Amino acid sequence: MKGENGNPHQYAESAKAAYQKARGINADAGVVRWELRLFDALAVMDEKGMLKAVREAAEGIKIPGQMPWD
Repeated sequence: MKGENGNPHQYAESAKAAYQKARGINADAGVVRWELRLFDALAVMDEKGMLKAVREAAEGIKIPGQMPWD
């Protein structure tokens, strides 16, 4: 699926940004575990690995310069 500007990564970038903001608001372990289980289920069909960075953002992995607490 391609985004409005033809960029297939547009939606992944938007999702990553949303999860980064969400982790700044709530990093409750139960919420994060639930989301990661959903990502792991989706990963079975993610042949190109496009969701890897989104999953990292959902997990709250600190990526320098990309997280709200940087």
